[in-house]
Amino acid sequence: MADIERVLITGGCGFIGANLVRFLKDRTAWSVRVIDDLRGGTGAHLHQGMAELVVGDASDKETARRSLEGVDAVVHLAAQTGVIPSLKDPE
Repeated sequence: MADIERVLITGGCGFIGANLVRFLKDRTAWSVRVIDDLRGGTGAHLHQGMAELVVGDASDKETARRSLEGVDAVVHLAAQTGVIPSLKDPE
């Protein structure tokens, strides 16, 4: 863990992701980048300046490539929220 300087959190604007950002900022010197499409969360969950926010879909190849630049670790939390939407449109 000593070699980690920058972490990417997918889905970082959701409840769990935003709390993880806060946890990491309080307990580490790591830089945090978040990628989120803002469908299930908002940038408002992130306190000002706690993380670099990339608005986009983590499954989009170009957005993911850009978001991964300079990152040492990834915590993947991006997901479809809610059972009904997942059943109606599983893709």
